[in-house]
Amino acid sequence: MGASTSGHAVEAAVLGRAARRAAPRSSHADWEPRAGRPDPVETLEEQAATRVQELVPIRYGRMLESPFAFYRGAAGAHARAGDAAATAAYAGRGDALDRALAEFAERYADQNERDYAALASAVRDGRVIAGPALR
Repeated sequence: MGASTSGHAVEAAVLGRAARRAAPRSSHADWEPRAGRPDPVETLEEQAATRVQELVPIRYGRMLESPFAFYRGAAGAHARAGDAAATAAYAGRGDALDRALAEFAERYADQNERDYAALASAVRDGRVIAGPALR
């Protein structure tokens, strides 16, 4: 039993090193939003044009409660901002996919927080109006 466990451990270590060479963590730091990505506040304003105008400030107020609330409220903006080819290239091949997707999710969450900050800045600057988050 010890030999098979040892053999498996050696094989796992070899495979792990190969995966790290194929997709080193340093390569994950290269992700940036694609060039020409729509401005998140402009996208929200375009969406607001089709909404009941009296409710738009309430929507923005709810979105300003937290980056997660912003993420939920800006689903349409995020859907338009994706780039499938860049995501596929970023992900790499083989068993590195799960690590690449986890890293991508972290970086996307960071971008979401920057978009949230952009909305908060637009409200502070008076470019958009946010009301209280009614429940």
